[in-house]
Parts: sequence; structure tokens; C-alpha cells
Amino acid sequence: SFNLGWPVGAVAGALDLAFAGSRQLDGATLSESWIGGGTAKATARDVSRGLYLTGIACLLNAAWVAALSVVRLV
Repeated sequence: SFNLGWPVGAVAGALDLAFAGSRQLDGATLSESWIGGGTAKATARDVSRGLYLTGIACLLNAAWVAALSVVRLV
């Protein structure tokens, strides 16, 4: 996706991983740049950290929505 680079880059940097790069898709080889400077091999710990990061981001988003709702009601 055209707009996916920013969030993927942020997660790659936060978790010290590298995403994308060269890969096979429908029998064709796609040669693209890596996103992030870390390792390309994610572990179970990396997945757990990614889920934790997603949970924190959701809580922060909920806090903003709640704060804006209170301000609008006042």
C-alpha cells in the first residue's frame, strides 16, 4: 500500500526489525528496499513486543478520543 510506509517504518524502528525487502509474490520476485535497519528474522518475543506496542497505541488513542469527547460536552 502506498500509505503503509510510515507506520511500517515506525514499527520496524521501534522493534529494531527490517521489513519488506526482496520477496516472492505470485511467482514473481519483487526487489524492494528494506524498511528498518534491524534484523529480518522476527522472534516470538518480537511479536509479543509488537502486540504490546499496538495495545499501548490503542490505549493512547482511546484516551485522546475520551478527552476530546469531554471537552466537546463542556
